[in-house]
Amino acid sequence: MGAWQARSERQILTTPAAIWALWEDPARWADWNPAIATATIADEFAVGGSAWILFNGRRRPLRFQIVVLEPQHRFVDETRLPGARLGHEHRIEVDYDQNYGVRVSHRIYLDGPLARFWAWRLGPQIERDVELFLDREALLAIGAADRLPEAEPPLPRCPLTRAVKRGPS
Repeated sequence: MGAWQARSERQILTTPAAIWALWEDPARWADWNPAIATATIADEFAVGGSAWILFNGRRRPLRFQIVVLEPQHRFVDETRLPGARLGHEHRIEVDYDQNYGVRVSHRIYLDGPLARFWAWRLGPQIERDVELFLDREALLAIGAADRLPEAEPPLPRCPLTRAVKRGPS
């Protein structure tokens, strides 16, 4: 468990394969995660593979590495931020108790010496987005993509992270 995390889960009346199809193809990541402009995989979708994700409003993509992969069940990808590691665990569990399809969960975590700073900086947006992932995945998995909820606009940038224009004094 990291120093900070946001987690959400939902029961979805679908199959593991329907959810897994959304996850194993990075070209579809923007369908369920509206914060993503584009995502591509540099290698193959396997442990050690790299995905490049360009988030909306950013100029450069982040490189995420797949660190855990259990097909049709779970995968975890991570990236490095200055002083912290940002990870995203995606999990599918068949719900035999409720006979109600699958339980889908997302856990986004931060760990490292500056995890608290990054949680303060990114946490509110991540907490909003993680709920939206599940709403969108449910509709995509059951074939109702025409009813996808709209993403909320991103939270304003932190004044401490603005670029400082330096010039002659």
